[in-house]
Amino acid sequence: MTTEREKLATIHERRTGTEVCAITDRESLNEWADRWNRLAMSAPGVNPMSSFAYYSAWLDCRLRPEESWACVLAAQGDELLAVLPLLVQKRKLGALSQTMLVNPYQVAPILPTTDDGRLWSLTIQAAFETCPQAVGLELGHIRSDWVPSAFKDSGKLLMLRQPDAFGKVVDTTDNVETYMARFKSRDRREIRRRHRRLMELPDARASIVDKPEKVVALTDAFVDIEGSGWKGERGTAIKDDPAMVEFYRSFIPLLADLGACEWHLIEAEGTLVAMDLVLRGKDTMFMPKTGFREEYRNMGPGQVGHYLSILAALGDPTVRLLDFMSDGPWLDIWQVSVYDYVNVYVYPKRLRSRVVGFWPRRLQQALRG
Repeated sequence: MTTEREKLATIHERRTGTEVCAITDRESLNEWADRWNRLAMSAPGVNPMSSFAYYSAWLDCRLRPEESWACVLAAQGDELLAVLPLLVQKRKLGALSQTMLVNPYQVAPILPTTDDGRLWSLTIQAAFETCPQAVGLELGHIRSDWVPSAFKDSGKLLMLRQPDAFGKVVDTTDNVETYMARFKSRDRREIRRRHRRLMELPDARASIVDKPEKVVALTDAFVDIEGSGWKGERGTAIKDDPAMVEFYRSFIPLLADLGACEWHLIEAEGTLVAMDLVLRGKDTMFMPKTGFREEYRNMGPGQVGHYLSILAALGDPTVRLLDFMSDGPWLDIWQVSVYDYVNVYVYPKRLRSRVVGFWPRRLQQALRG
């Protein structure tokens, strides 16, 4: 008997030549590695965290014993069009448990925003067929303008959208003079004063490290500097979690080999003062992590590091945006724009998914107003 997914796939095959497959074994997934990495690095606005390199490191280092995974891919011939990387999680619901499909933290799907939701529908239905026990699918922290308002060609799915945090970005298409002119004169003077103070220290210099072997060699130095301040005191630093240390040691070499990972450094007095982990997509510079020596805090090394990274992005014609990957209020000084993010909840139209998934989630949204 032909399934709904197969009917939709046939429609796509006839109209666009698109085929969809769901993968649950590493050997088969590895065959798509190069095509997946190329797609992630060539799609505008896509974070390298959505690459095969990053997802495979996640599976190696962060997949919990009670979790499994599945990945849905859509392609036309040899060209990969879309990727839906997922974890399969069991969750307690009182005395019962339920299975949910979720995306790993900060690993967004790569799905087109111009096909009126058809490919979203096709890939999500393939995910549910691969894991029929799943109550629903949760995609966390997805840019709202990337999510279709509805799914076409599917009477089988229910979708809810819930506002999430927003992301702050800097438009880097201006030149330095035009960008700095947007600042209040007081803020502009203070940023430059802090930069000058740091650069006046003995042996002070700022640099960008992007050669893969050098990027890899500095990984442990970043783990050390990131844990030297308040995160280390609270026990929330990378170095406090051996699995997280191993994860950084795993994904940084893989992204560096793609040309997607670099360090922005400030050095002075014979030591590393500040480090920014910077990921580069096709047209966007992403800044997921910052670390600095606590003893230099009163000189504002974190702010100076952001300033220098923004200057680097403004001077690079291939970079359209710098994405801080945060909504922290301390970022407002940088004349940011805002992207809205949403959490997307999708449920198959069956009774159990409605009762324990869709209806409770919709009620929760209604109560929140």
